[in-house]
Amino acid sequence: MNEGLPNVSLETAIPYVAAAYIGIWVVLFGYLITLGGKLSTLRRQVDALSDAVKSKKRNAETAAKVEA
Repeated sequence: MNEGLPNVSLETAIPYVAAAYIGIWVVLFGYLITLGGKLSTLRRQVDALSDAVKSKKRNAETAAKVEA
């Protein structure tokens, strides 16, 4: 049944399985940290755009009052 596969003992396999799980978790956390950084950058950009729109609206209202 397992003619082509080597016979590996449990003591030999455990470090490799543990390393694979640790590697997966490290990659996952790295990805989440990267997404968090991108999210905070986008949030700052949205806040800046919102402030710019509010400022432009205030300027337009002020100009309309001055003309009236």
